[in-house]
Amino acid sequence: MFGGALDIMRLAEGIIKAKISNIIDKPLVIRIKGVFEKEVTEMMENFLASNENANQSIWMVKELDKAALKAVRLASESEFEDLIKEQEAIKKK
Repeated sequence: MFGGALDIMRLAEGIIKAKISNIIDKPLVIRIKGVFEKEVTEMMENFLASNENANQSIWMVKELDKAALKAVRLASESEFEDLIKEQEAIKKK
């Protein structure tokens, strides 16, 4: 998450609400940078510590390059899982 013109506090609150209500079902990689960075990081860490499902689908990464790599890895894994599901569905037919 990048701040500046974007209110990262509001964005983090939205992510938490979306995860609680199961609106977001894909993994998220979050890099928090901007105004209230410390507070938002603490808020997200507290949420992740208290929510096992979110803890398994949200990754907080400090460096931008590592965040990008994690996102690519997760996307690749997701694509692989989708292919496996498709193959299993074909086999059932």
